[in-house]
Amino acid sequence: MTLLVLYGILLITIGAFMSGSFSIPFDKVKQWKWETSWLVYCLFGYIIVPLVVCLLTVPDFIITLKQVPFRTLLGVFLLGAVYGAANLTFGLSLRYLGLALGYALSLGLMMAIGTLVPPALDGRLAQLFEGHAGIMLISGIGISLIVIFQPFLQLSIFSYFQRIKFVPGFEYLLAKLHIDIQRFGCLDDI
Repeated sequence: MTLLVLYGILLITIGAFMSGSFSIPFDKVKQWKWETSWLVYCLFGYIIVPLVVCLLTVPDFIITLKQVPFRTLLGVFLLGAVYGAANLTFGLSLRYLGLALGYALSLGLMMAIGTLVPPALDGRLAQLFEGHAGIMLISGIGISLIVIFQPFLQLSIFSYFQRIKFVPGFEYLLAKLHIDIQRFGCLDDI
């Protein structure tokens, strides 16, 4: 493996760690209002840390930034504002739905929309259905959307399992899983 591949894997690993642990500091500041803790998160995550990383890793970052056309910077700024508004709604979904359900719904929808909309806007949506990789991609999106909207569609996997006879130990584990899921309030209609 080349050094660039290892560097890419390292960046992905750091990003995955940060994405999975961003809410840890929120537990330490429970007395803060939600808006205050989210503002601190956004300030560090979207302004301070990216600027520091760019200044440390990009040679002549300020000079390079000055050479970018104004129209390009304006587009980046406007899309960043849209991203900020989307992140605000993501934070609200975590506040009102809880971390587990809010994360699952938000990221599942972002994955589906982010995969389907850009090719649709470019007129390349039909290419997603070509070949085995395209079929697997669309199948994964379909499964994700079914799981996300399962409570609304009344497609309970547990009602399917109730019609099948299992060994007593497996039936107990399935019932325990059912109780745990109901306790978290994820699938109230089961």
